[in-house]
Amino acid sequence: FYSFTLRYSSISKINKNKKLFNQGKKCILVITERYYFYTRPKFKNVRYLVFYQIPFNPQFYPELISITSSDCDQNSTKPLSISLFSKYDLLRLTNTIGANKSKMIVNNKLKTKFIFRPSTL
Repeated sequence: FYSFTLRYSSISKINKNKKLFNQGKKCILVITERYYFYTRPKFKNVRYLVFYQIPFNPQFYPELISITSSDCDQNSTKPLSISLFSKYDLLRLTNTIGANKSKMIVNNKLKTKFIFRPSTL
């Protein structure tokens, strides 16, 4: 159902996990930011992307968001990205989306969802 790919995983395990994910045999592939930093892997068939924290490197967020839309065909569900963050992620948010937007989001008392398009990042 799922597989982990870490920076220190063996090359054979990394290749196996990527192959199973790209073929649709694994539904979930968990990667770390450190793994992405060193390898910049290419993925196929990404429909959902979940960040448990905004990436520290602001360049990674739009890069990863863009892979969800590149393989989407018209007959499938629309790709979705979910980013979890709190007031303690203000620096990461500021680096990624700018100071004004990040302060507005962190100071918002409503339980609101915010939608960002890769072109606006």
